[in-house]
Amino acid sequence: MNQKAIIAVVIILLGIAGYGAFAYMTRPVAAPSQPINGITTPTSSTTEPTVNGSTSTDPNAYTIRQENSHVNFVLDEILRGSPYTVVGTSTEVGGQITVDRTKLQDATVGTIRINARTIKTDDPGRNGMIGRFILKSEDPENEFITFETKEIVGLPTSADIGTPLHFTMTGDLKIAGTTRSETFDVNAMFSDDHTVTGYASSVVKRSDFNLNIPDIPFVANVTDDVTLSIDFTATK
Repeated sequence: MNQKAIIAVVIILLGIAGYGAFAYMTRPVAAPSQPINGITTPTSSTTEPTVNGSTSTDPNAYTIRQENSHVNFVLDEILRGSPYTVVGTSTEVGGQITVDRTKLQDATVGTIRINARTIKTDDPGRNGMIGRFILKSEDPENEFITFETKEIVGLPTSADIGTPLHFTMTGDLKIAGTTRSETFDVNAMFSDDHTVTGYASSVVKRSDFNLNIPDIPFVANVTDDVTLSIDFTATK
């Protein structure tokens, strides 16, 4: 075999190996181990937890509904030489809010959980990369992103139905095994006597959670700032 033929064979083999490695890195993530409603969700000390999809016996407990709620992350990168905004989303979010609209300052928020295996973007390969190598969601310890509320600031004493509420929630955000205190800006309201709707967002640093981007030739300059948000409907 002459030198040119050998070089061609080497290039082909390297191409096959490279494609194989990329296919391995971007293959689909494992399915969720359980539905989000099957998670035990602690609420206040006076409230029964939510287990296996059952609702709390507290008359002031509102449960997040997946069919009307979703979470997002947004970041920017350079993809194949052009600016690109990546948006990831999931409806697998669960948790409870215990609140009496005549006594808002007694409100509590149970653990908010998001199944990291279910976050999807516009590209299946990117989904596999995010789930497996960035969020490490196939590790049972990392399957769920959680937020434990520690402090709620800015709520009035009471609110009428339809009155906009603006406040902040600070708590422990856990992503891929790393926990940090983060603050979310929240806008919410009581839509009726049985429904609370709202939107919460925060900008966090990837580096704070050790969310490292694998080295891929056509992806560059991924921003450290990531916007996290939840658009939710919770009902009794």
